[in-house]
Amino acid sequence: MIATVQVWAKGSTAAGRSPEFDRVVPLESAELEGLENRLHEFGDWGGLIEPLYRLGRSSTARQFVALFDDAEFLTGAVAHSEDQHGRLSVVFVAARVASIDWQDSSLVEHIGKAHGLCVRLATSYSQTLAGMPQAVAAQVRSGTFLPDRRFRLGSEQEVERLDWERLISETRRWRGVSGIATPALARLGANVLYGTRDEVNRAAVDNKVGAYDIAKGRIEPIGDFLQLWGSRQPSTVPDEQGLEREGELDQQALRRLELALSELRDATFEIRDLLIRLVHKGGGRGKRKGR
Repeated sequence: MIATVQVWAKGSTAAGRSPEFDRVVPLESAELEGLENRLHEFGDWGGLIEPLYRLGRSSTARQFVALFDDAEFLTGAVAHSEDQHGRLSVVFVAARVASIDWQDSSLVEHIGKAHGLCVRLATSYSQTLAGMPQAVAAQVRSGTFLPDRRFRLGSEQEVERLDWERLISETRRWRGVSGIATPALARLGANVLYGTRDEVNRAAVDNKVGAYDIAKGRIEPIGDFLQLWGSRQPSTVPDEQGLEREGELDQQALRRLELALSELRDATFEIRDLLIRLVHKGGGRGKRKGR
């Protein structure tokens, strides 16, 4: 399976376009196909990335978006970086896979690996593009930063914190899902938000029609836009068929507990790093004062 990637970064005046945030791969919009054009047509990248600056590095790395269509999907990830002036910035990487079959049992694996590719490249390119060195700027300007934006997914690794099997299973159940994303990236075209109930309620996303409740492991409609496939009833009617067995629910609950503990661990490390920085700064001020 082949994924086609695009890369967005700040301070990319070398590309001859916006110095704030723009696409550096590919340079020409004529190369874009299908769902890739959703990102090209999105008009408020500045407003989208600004809240990401307030998140810690690991929290930013947990943000994701996945857009769906009848025969393709696109997923994206983001990482902290620096622009050419040394200011905090982000790098966003998206990967599109075409000619998919929603009945294919390997679809979940393809989506998981495509997202893993985005996370890997966002992490790598956030370091390569940091500060926009002259050599990198020359590559961006000439369109040779990434000569071939096609990647084979065979050797890519899935990101463990996301249960793609459950996410895609729920997406298959509901008609009208354009995509699933964390609130920070949902404006790129996803109408189902992934997060806690509080995060979803606080999200300023106009097109949200559903929420993937990570506590329950399922999509819960907001309003009547989403409908169960094969049902003429409004989507707010409870699913009376009892699709999940008790054993399956136990496994899902255990998986969600593991994910929550992993996120708590990351947050603890961020707090520790901040405290270390504050202590070092305080110690430095004390020494200068005593001279």
